Amino acid sequence: MRVKHNNNIIILSLITTTLSLLSASSVSALTYQDGIDMQFTFNPTVSINVSGDLIIPDLAPGSSSDSNIITITAGSNDAHGYKLYGTVGSSSSNYTDLRLSSSNTTNVFTNLSSNKANLTNFSDNTWGYSYSTDSGSSWVSGNVGSTSSGYNGLPLYNSSNNASGVILASTSSASETSLQFKIGAKAASTQVSGTYTNTINFIGVGNVVTTTYSLNYVDASGEGTGLPTNLTNQTTNDGVITLSDTAPTRTDYIFKGWCDTNNSSDPTTCSGNTYDPGRIYIIPAASQGGTVTVNMYAIWESATPETTIANATYMQEVSSCPDTLTTGQVYSLKDSRDEQSYNVAKLADGKCWMVSNLNLAGGTVLSSDKSDVPSTNYYTLPASSTSGFSSDTTSYVYNSGNTTSDCSDPGCYSYYSWLAATAGGKDSSGNAVSTNGYNAAYSICPKGWRLPTSTTSNASALGNWKTGDWYALATAYGANLESDYSQSAATFYNNAGPGTTPNFLLAGRYYNDSFSNGGSYGGYWSSTANSSTYAYRLGLVSWRVNSASSFTRRFGFSVRCVYDE
Repeated sequence: MRVKHNNNIIILSLITTTLSLLSASSVSALTYQDGIDMQFTFNPTVSINVSGDLIIPDLAPGSSSDSNIITITAGSNDAHGYKLYGTVGSSSSNYTDLRLSSSNTTNVFTNLSSNKANLTNFSDNTWGYSYSTDSGSSWVSGNVGSTSSGYNGLPLYNSSNNASGVILASTSSASETSLQFKIGAKAASTQVSGTYTNTINFIGVGNVVTTTYSLNYVDASGEGTGLPTNLTNQTTNDGVITLSDTAPTRTDYIFKGWCDTNNSSDPTTCSGNTYDPGRIYIIPAASQGGTVTVNMYAIWESATPETTIANATYMQEVSSCPDTLTTGQVYSLKDSRDEQSYNVAKLADGKCWMVSNLNLAGGTVLSSDKSDVPSTNYYTLPASSTSGFSSDTTSYVYNSGNTTSDCSDPGCYSYYSWLAATAGGKDSSGNAVSTNGYNAAYSICPKGWRLPTSTTSNASALGNWKTGDWYALATAYGANLESDYSQSAATFYNNAGPGTTPNFLLAGRYYNDSFSNGGSYGGYWSSTANSSTYAYRLGLVSWRVNSASSFTRRFGFSVRCVYDE
């Protein structure tokens, strides 16, 4: 500020305005993770804009006057808000007076020491500030919210602690504040003319919110070692926690990072956010300012390569049917129960299937280490015979011995009644499945494979057949089953029948001691019951396909197995 005395007129003007910007936190600007995931922190800032200079154009000796009015606009992106302070002085002018020079301590304008309601209350050779937050309707001094009308003195600038002074504005969230500001002065008639100066500072400071936190590193698998040390009762002023750069280890697994959501049901997954070692974690804004506990859960990936139909020897070894497999490419795998080989392929529905009929021999004892049966219950297939297939409550098997594509009498591959195909037709509790749309829990398929489903509820109800594996496969090969589970067209037969990759054979059926329809009809059991005596299956002729056709359980049909994802 400057005071000039010329022709008995004193002019008081503000010639210096200092803007001080403080950030509530300081973290790295940009961090890349794994070459794919990206994290960056946008630092909180406070901005201040001041329009114009403070000038008292006509301060005559023995009179008082206000300056012009300036507008101060402050804003911040700090989620916790900010404070706008006002002070006077600087490191080079460590005083609150307006002086002719820094060394001249006489003939000064002294900073007000108490509130003055108006200019007439000023003592000679004093000055003070006033501000308005309501567009000039009222002018006050003191901290924001003050009702003290008039003027007061600004506190001295403190170089060691900028966050001090009169609080002109205060917010608790990211926002913008605008206020009007002026100064007033009163001069004695004998005041020496000249230029009186000092500096007013407007200082914006982001609010610091202290959060007390505990950080725990958790391995839900219970098999990891070398977990980072947990932290207890730590504090952060910006909500930022830097995770340890220590990575735990686990035999036969690769550490993939930390998950901020409990993954105890499956430590290889994360339903929340993933963090690498050494990365920052930001406490949610709603939780900052209190006491929080942060748990980071280890994510593991098996170091053992996936076994697919492309690199397995036995069907029981398959552990995955990935999207990377080529649809329609045929592989030959063995069934470890009898060393028979079967063609398998990923089909157009995205699942891995047998593309040749099951040929497991009657009399085979099924155990859970090689078959789709429970560990608490072994199941023995009945002996192969052309007799039977006459009771819905009895299991029947016939092994034709014919493994060629000619499915005329006596058919080809093997035939199983529904109770045989489902290893007894039980649910997971050991109860007989007899409700329409319910699926048997087990089958005679190799371990890791299962019978396909026809539906998961009454197939005759509108649209319910669309929940079955047979529907998905049939539609993937061109069948139109949107309005009905049966279509009278050759589309599926041409795309998935004999000689194609799916190679659904017209293998015929056994019923009441006799074989029929070889070369003209194909039936493939599902795991889905229709009633206590009926069950669903895929039905196929050259001009028709039915994905949820119900037949009595005594019929001997073919079996295809699908990999159980």
